[in-house]
Amino acid sequence: MFTVNLLFFQGIDFKSLKFDEALAQAKAEDKLIFIDFYTEWCGPCKKLAKGPFKEPKNDEFYNKNFIYLKLDAEKEGIAEARRYKITSYPTLVFVNGDGDVVHKGVGVTNGYDMIGFGTAALNASSSKYSWAKLQEMFTEKQNGEAFLKMYYQKMEELGTDPPEGINAWLKVQTEFEEFDIQMMNFLLNKQFSVCLGTKSEEILNNNYEHYLTLATDRQKKSLSRFKSATFSRSVGHARKSQDAELMKVVIERYKTGYIAQNRMII
Repeated sequence: MFTVNLLFFQGIDFKSLKFDEALAQAKAEDKLIFIDFYTEWCGPCKKLAKGPFKEPKNDEFYNKNFIYLKLDAEKEGIAEARRYKITSYPTLVFVNGDGDVVHKGVGVTNGYDMIGFGTAALNASSSKYSWAKLQEMFTEKQNGEAFLKMYYQKMEELGTDPPEGINAWLKVQTEFEEFDIQMMNFLLNKQFSVCLGTKSEEILNNNYEHYLTLATDRQKKSLSRFKSATFSRSVGHARKSQDAELMKVVIERYKTGYIAQNRMII
């Protein structure tokens, strides 16, 4: 019996289905689709495939609750990767039978607790605030402070780049004044989510000298690198997301000497 179990449980057995077929099956069985977006050259993708995806306990849980697909984002999964704006690998996505994103995660860390990750997806699918529903509500709630905070926090939780959500929340937030130490700490904590032309950058520029009087020595070092790091991150983000408006801001800052002013070397 033990030998039979070893042969039977071989980890997650990704199905050879086309995406449309998986959608139809998901609707018919009232299940979510679990998609592993990977590429052949992705090292972390291989770690997931050889590790968590092979664990018997994950096979049992995922077979019971999901239909699972493995899509090479540069081959057979190109259309789906574009549809869900996949730019990092591995990206693990849960979608419902309508093709709406319910839950997702980027990187190998979700593999450390595949069952917990899948459980979060099941909970999100029945929640009032699933990721798909939050995205639908976003454009209508640009003045909703509580909603926008929840939105950017959800973006962070799902591994989705959060500048859009943080920017929207900062425009309406009333938690603390822009010159307060709490705002400085918030910006420093979110510095890897700040892009040029955002409310975050505006607040930093308007209060930079004042923040230096509030900062510890370590924070002063972070503040001194903040602007150049923001420029570098904006270049990468604009290229990665093909954000034409952000690239215009990057080019304009370059023309006005932003790099030289902040001793940026590229």
